[in-house]
Order: sequence, then structure tokens, then C-alpha cells
Amino acid sequence: MPKLSIVNRWSGEVIIEGEHDDIKSLLEDNCGANLYGADLSGADLSGANLCRADLREANLCRADLREANLCRANLSGANLSEANLCRADLREADLSGANLYGANLSGANLSRAIIKEGITLKRSPLTVGPVGSRSDTLLIFNTNEDGAYYKTGCFLGSEAEFIAKLNGKDKESTAYRQYAVIIELADITFEEFNE
Repeated sequence: MPKLSIVNRWSGEVIIEGEHDDIKSLLEDNCGANLYGADLSGADLSGANLCRADLREANLCRADLREANLCRANLSGANLSEANLCRADLREADLSGANLYGANLSGANLSRAIIKEGITLKRSPLTVGPVGSRSDTLLIFNTNEDGAYYKTGCFLGSEAEFIAKLNGKDKESTAYRQYAVIIELADITFEEFNE
């Protein structure tokens, strides 16, 4: 078996190492290890059990996390851009400050996940895209505390904050009209779910 190691993305220091066939088995044998700042970019972690893992500030860019168990994992500040989280279990995971740009969250369970300090999800987000002037993906989260939260690009805010941001746009533009319809769709979808 080859000797594998996981290093800190900034310092290059070894966080975990051992003789394993793949990164997934190395992680599973070190369940509960502190993976703060780990560089796992592009790693195949499909189906991995990372429940309660400390992955704060980790680089998981383009990682394959399909069907991974990330229940209660701390992913705050993690780079999950373009990661495949299809059907991943993210229940009660902390995603505050995480970069989800281009991440595939289809079928992921995000019940009670945290997207911003103090903001907890009721269910998986409504995903719409590509939309807007940048043809980006829009994630709409149904939260327990403050209703809908909108995430696109660098923006993450309440429905009121999202609408305020739109009010500076040309109301006749395609992007504005798309977002107006999507806000109405989210309101109807979440209203039915919240009853």
C-alpha cells in the first residue's frame, strides 16, 4: 500500500498520513481527526463517512462528495466550489462562510444545516440556474429564523436584502424579470412547505 498524506493548504504541514489505498480510507481510519485547513481539492470522497469532521477552512474544490456523510460536519469557511455534493448528507452541518460557487447540491439533505451564523435551514435549497446577468446558479434557502435566504456569487442575504439589491437594477432587464419570477416561485414553494 502506498503511503498517503493530507497536508494543510497553507503551511504544507502533514495533518494525517498512513498506508492506505485511497484518501477516503485514510480519512475513515482517522475518524474525528482535525482537518482544519486540509487540502482535499479534487479528492474522491464519494460515500465517505465524515460525520462530525472538522473541515473548517478546508479546500474541497472539485472534490467528489457524492453520497458522503457530512452530518454535523464543521465546513465553515471551506472552499466547496465546484464540489459534487449530490445526495450528500449535510444535516446540521455548519456551512457558514463556505464557498459553494458551482457546487452540485442536487438531492443533498441540508436539513437544519447552518448557512450563516444563527441561520438554520428547514430543508434543502431551491436551486435555479443559470440566471441573472452572470448566468450563475441561485440557491434559495428556507430557514427557521428569517424566512428565505438567497445565495448567488458572493451575495448571501435575506429576501429583503436580495430585493433591495435588485431595486438598483433596470426593471426591464431580463435578469431583473427572471429574479422577480424566482422570488415569487420561492415564496409559493416555501409557503406550501411551511404550512
